Amino acid sequence: MHTTEDGEWPFGMTAEALYNLWNLVPSHRVDLETGLTNVCKRFTRGMDLSLIANGLFKEDANIRLVTCTCLQKSPLWAAKKIPPSGRIAIPFWIALHDPDESVSAAADALWNLYGHGLPVHFIDDMVSFLNHSSINTVEATAAALGEAVEEYPETAEAVVGTLVNSFEGLGTQGRVGIGLALKECATVVDYSIMRGILDFLLLRGLTDLEETVRESFLNAGIAVVNHFGNKHSVELLDTFDSKMNSSAAKLGLHSEEAYDMIKQGLVILLGALACHFDSSNSNVKLILEQLIGALDTPSEIVQRSVSERLPPLIKILSKDKEEMERLVTTQLAYLKEAENFGNRKGAASGL
Repeated sequence: MHTTEDGEWPFGMTAEALYNLWNLVPSHRVDLETGLTNVCKRFTRGMDLSLIANGLFKEDANIRLVTCTCLQKSPLWAAKKIPPSGRIAIPFWIALHDPDESVSAAADALWNLYGHGLPVHFIDDMVSFLNHSSINTVEATAAALGEAVEEYPETAEAVVGTLVNSFEGLGTQGRVGIGLALKECATVVDYSIMRGILDFLLLRGLTDLEETVRESFLNAGIAVVNHFGNKHSVELLDTFDSKMNSSAAKLGLHSEEAYDMIKQGLVILLGALACHFDSSNSNVKLILEQLIGALDTPSEIVQRSVSERLPPLIKILSKDKEEMERLVTTQLAYLKEAENFGNRKGAASGL
């Protein structure tokens, strides 16, 4: 590397080789970090930084951290030779939201050195990282999109629209990523935007064949309800009720199984919505009964989600001692007497 002309060395290939050696020869990680630092010190153009940005998306948090640290040592920062570029800004912005706090802290210093904002047309490039093979990158990208929308609210409709339009054709992890990103966006966009995609969220996300995808969309729906439930409880209740009282054929679903999936999700969403009602609202008891009934569903995700929705409703109805005693007695009976393990497990979750 010391014998080549500036700009001629294949920095990206060298960095990738160092990343591959990271887990193969862990005893030489100090040497590998030195090698990566030397690569960064040889950068002569701002765009060279993007050549090793792939390290910010590795599964190993240590590699992501080392990449952030070594990038900071490039002489380009002091020379102020970094132009605004999406190829630099988007990886740095995603790293800023890394689920590992040490990586996000190092990325924060990197972002401050960069000194530019996100490019105007960041949406497509950033959304593409939701389909990354590393779940850490997917989670970071979802959080990055949420904050990007918060910082640039004029992009909200385009971001949400791109997420919806990108769903078909993605692999499982990519579809999970869409759900995660919608959850992040739910708290920073206008209600009118989220209302416009409720059918997609309910009819497509909650009927996905992969349970992890359904869970991510269920959590997005819960975020919508938690954020907008106070002001829009009547409209949300009407929307959920209309789907609950419909049929697979009327909703254009391909099977009764898909409709069952929607109803399971709707019960949980109704439970989240009922937290915005007071005890005088007759819907609270009805929704509580539906939640208790959903505990029989042989799905750990559904049972866990239901059990998380119960405490606020129990608190609302806590003055009705007779009703509380009836619920506890019923669940204890299920726990002791139900033949099906799933039913007993659901009763335990409910209790």
